[in-house]
Amino acid sequence: MGFLAFFCFCSIWHFPSTAFAAIGQWTGLGPWGGDVECLLAVSPSILYAGTQNGGVFKSSDGGAHWVAVNNGLGNPTVFALAVDPAAPANLYAATYGNGIYKSLDAGSSWSRLAASPASVYSLA
Repeated sequence: MGFLAFFCFCSIWHFPSTAFAAIGQWTGLGPWGGDVECLLAVSPSILYAGTQNGGVFKSSDGGAHWVAVNNGLGNPTVFALAVDPAAPANLYAATYGNGIYKSLDAGSSWSRLAASPASVYSLA
C-alpha cells in the first residue's frame, strides 16, 4: 500500500454536475477550518488534509465528509503529511513552529517527535 501527498493552497472543491462543470461553478466539500496545505490519500476512501490553522482532517468516504483529528497536535498549521506504507495507521505531520508529530492510531491522537526541528515544510 503506497501513499500520495499533494500540496495545494485552497479548500477541496468538485463539480456538482457536468452541466455546472461546463460553466465553471464549483461546490466546496471542505474540510472547513483552515486552508488546505497538503493532502494524503492512504486509500481511495481514506484521505487526510493538513491545514493552516485548522490541524488535520480525516475523510473515510473519499472526501465527502471530514472530521478534525487533532488530539495532541501541538500546532494547527500542518504543511505535510506522510504514512508508513507498511503500517497505514502510522501517520506523520510536519508542523510550523512545533516540529513533527506521529500518530499510531490513524490520527486519533498525536505525539511530538522530540528530536524534530521546530518548523518542517515537507516529509519524504
